[in-house]
Amino acid sequence: MVEKKQESYQLSSSAQRVQEALKVLGLELQVVELQQTTRTSADAARAVGCEVGQIAKSLIFKGQRTQRPILLIASGSNRVNEKRVGELISEPLERQMQILCGRRQDS
Repeated sequence: MVEKKQESYQLSSSAQRVQEALKVLGLELQVVELQQTTRTSADAARAVGCEVGQIAKSLIFKGQRTQRPILLIASGSNRVNEKRVGELISEPLERQMQILCGRRQDS
C-alpha cells in the first residue's frame, strides 16, 4: 500500500527498497506496512477503514505457454474471469499468487 506522506516509522527491508525506488522516481509517497492481515479484500478494507469495492487487489498469473508474468488489478468486490482474460491475451493463464495491499497470498 502506498499513500501520501504521514508519520515515519521503521519499514521492513523489502518495503524500504520500494520506498527508495519511489524516491528515486521523484514521487513523494510513503509506503505503509499494516499490522493487520490483508489476506482478503474484506480484511484489507477493515484494516484501512474503507469499503471492499475501494480496495485494489493485484493478481499475478503467468502465461501457460510463455511463462511470462501477467499482473491484473481489480476492485476488491469483483472476481476476475481468468478464462476471459486468457482469451483477451490469446494465452491461457496459470495462477501464481495473490497480492493484496502489499502482502502475498500463495495459491
